[in-house]
Amino acid sequence: MSDKEKLISEESVAAPKNVVKEAAAKLPWYYASGFLLFWGLLFFAVVIPFFYRLPTAMIMEDAKKNVFIAERAYKNLYTLSNIGTKLPGSYENEVEAVNFIMNELSQIQLDLQNDYFDMEIDLSRASGGYPFKNLLNQYQGVQNIAVKLSTKNSTSESYLLVNSHFDSKPFTPSAGDAGVMIVTMLEILRIISSTEQTFQHPIVFLFNGAEERSMQASHGFITQHKWAPNCKAVVNLEGGGSGGREALFQSGPNHSWLLQYYKKYIKYPFATTAGEEIFQAGFIPSNSDFQQFTNYGNIPGLDMAQIINGFVYHTKYDTIDVIPRESMQNTGDNILSLVRGT
Repeated sequence: MSDKEKLISEESVAAPKNVVKEAAAKLPWYYASGFLLFWGLLFFAVVIPFFYRLPTAMIMEDAKKNVFIAERAYKNLYTLSNIGTKLPGSYENEVEAVNFIMNELSQIQLDLQNDYFDMEIDLSRASGGYPFKNLLNQYQGVQNIAVKLSTKNSTSESYLLVNSHFDSKPFTPSAGDAGVMIVTMLEILRIISSTEQTFQHPIVFLFNGAEERSMQASHGFITQHKWAPNCKAVVNLEGGGSGGREALFQSGPNHSWLLQYYKKYIKYPFATTAGEEIFQAGFIPSNSDFQQFTNYGNIPGLDMAQIINGFVYHTKYDTIDVIPRESMQNTGDNILSLVRGT
């Protein structure tokens, strides 16, 4: 037999063997359903429980531990949300809500550790304008309550800004958007100012009264307030739902160290890059004060919001009943840890 004939014979023998191997390598079709079932069970057994897992809510008996007290914050949220709808310009927003926050701040100032901290409260009004989409957005007399807390004899000129808003859309008590964040800030300010644990950089807590009108109050603060030039980073707190864990859905822009800061100090991390891409691409027809701080103050930061129960967002159903104390504890623990890391 010639060499050519031998080669053809060997190939004809090898071919069926390869076919057998390829057939053996292919799994039956029903293995695919088992594969999907495995990942589905893993999702419901691990991911979902972890997503809804919340810390135990602290009560007033835990106050001596210098931790976030969800019970006290919840009582404040009850009072604030019971004011009702707080439209910018309304009596409920400009008088009742402002008086509530100022009264709480006055009490916090009375309990201040004067040997360790200095605390300034500034209630101001702002007027101005800026282009917004296809309009020129003009505003007059919007209110901001700013509180600067600094370590005694601090010489730092770099401030951390923590912001949220107390106004609302029509026909909603706005417990989640963003009353829960307002009382969270009050509780954090109360804890930090009444303990002996110091920090390096001053912190400015901004309670703004006109976010729902195209972020007017935050624009007024960042372009006009005396403390604005010193604010070098911002933690913006919003509500896109009520209850559950708050999500970090925007950061930066172009400041990766902020994510390292978040990773180092956050107690219960929950962040999504997909949310940032969707939000910044304009698929969600909404904005937050974060945009004003980055656009007009060139301030990088973190934009965080509660997103569970999104169906109550900007509706009459955005009430305190939808927000469990454990959810407030989760947010409070996280923001307190971030702020103490300055």
